[in-house]
Amino acid sequence: MEIAWFLTGLSNWALACPEKQSRLRDLAFQTFAMLKKNRGEQGFFGHLTRGGSVTGMTRGRIGSFADQVYPIYALTRFSQAYQEENALQAALQCGRGLCEAQGPSGQWWWHYDSLTGRVLEGYPVFSVHQHAMGPMTLFALGEATDCDFTPWIYRGLKWINAENELGFDMEDDAAQVIWRCQYRHTSQIKTYLKAAFNLGGSATPYETKKDLKVLFECRPYELGWLLYAFAARSGRDASSHSVACGVGTGAIAGVQKRK
Repeated sequence: MEIAWFLTGLSNWALACPEKQSRLRDLAFQTFAMLKKNRGEQGFFGHLTRGGSVTGMTRGRIGSFADQVYPIYALTRFSQAYQEENALQAALQCGRGLCEAQGPSGQWWWHYDSLTGRVLEGYPVFSVHQHAMGPMTLFALGEATDCDFTPWIYRGLKWINAENELGFDMEDDAAQVIWRCQYRHTSQIKTYLKAAFNLGGSATPYETKKDLKVLFECRPYELGWLLYAFAARSGRDASSHSVACGVGTGAIAGVQKRK
């Protein structure tokens, strides 16, 4: 995640100052090479290097939603700055994978197996993923690849406004906040252990709605990411071009039925 942030910064600097981009070109490509090492065959990214430490061996293979979207965004910007087609194809593969894994109510799940792309643990489902980080990433990827990811973007947005597991509107107009997530009351350590346990199984640990609660908390970046994702944008209808981007039609059908 941090390497992706760094690569995004290098790439945006190169895009803003193309006459100076050669100064940091070598560093940008070295960072790109480091990021690729944490990418599995299905295009998903792990949290950290799988070797070299106990943490890496137990945690490295498991990638969060953030571990996917920030590399997608970084690789997209890198490809635009340095015309690196391989980076764009890697971003596109991961973006398609996230869309294929999206939940039936538009959920962007939390933990993935970086080797297989399978969802390991769905909850918490974070509002900031639904309304900001997912859209920010897929808008950028779509513009770079001429693909339309809006069906998955807007399907995720619908989750915020009561089309979710609890039928609860996460956007609170009175308090002027968006509540943080829907979660199960368990420790973060137990959540990671559950994800690790699911590495070798075929269970779908995100299907049950049992014991879900709303976390009534709103962090500062919640609304900041929302502004970053949607400033200067206007809504547009989903198009059939999305199918040509290599993502299945199920999600598109789900969006169209709700219109």
